[in-house]
Amino acid sequence: MEIILPDRAMKLLYRAGGAAVVFAGLGAVYLHFSGGRVTDPAQSSATIFQIPAGELEALKQVGKTGDCAAAYRLAHHFSFALNQRDDAIYWLRIAARCPNADAKAELVYMLLGPSDKGEIAQEIDQLVLELEKTSPGQAQEVKKEVALRRAGKP
Repeated sequence: MEIILPDRAMKLLYRAGGAAVVFAGLGAVYLHFSGGRVTDPAQSSATIFQIPAGELEALKQVGKTGDCAAAYRLAHHFSFALNQRDDAIYWLRIAARCPNADAKAELVYMLLGPSDKGEIAQEIDQLVLELEKTSPGQAQEVKKEVALRRAGKP
């Protein structure tokens, strides 16, 4: 089965290599794509981002030392596989200390909301400034989304 995604839908995708996560409601669907065309059937994000129990504790220990890849993987595990927002934010904050622009952008999106006042708003603004240094194009997209959300637009 092949699905052709319009340009607007492509902006709603989180891209990781030749794959994407489409966010819909509380869940997410993982798709393999090439040139805007889905090449493999969708899989549940719970399956794709699940970390086996035997590996989870060891990965947490490595992540706590500041290992970017481990923290980023844990953030996806808690966000997509378990839908545990607070734990996902904890690990994204660690991953965002590294040069990973995607981790910074994802953290901004997770922090945006009705409670992005005070310290959270300052954290968002700081993340956007850091993004501008490493990924100006991505920073522009994030800034637009932040402005829309702060203006009360979905």
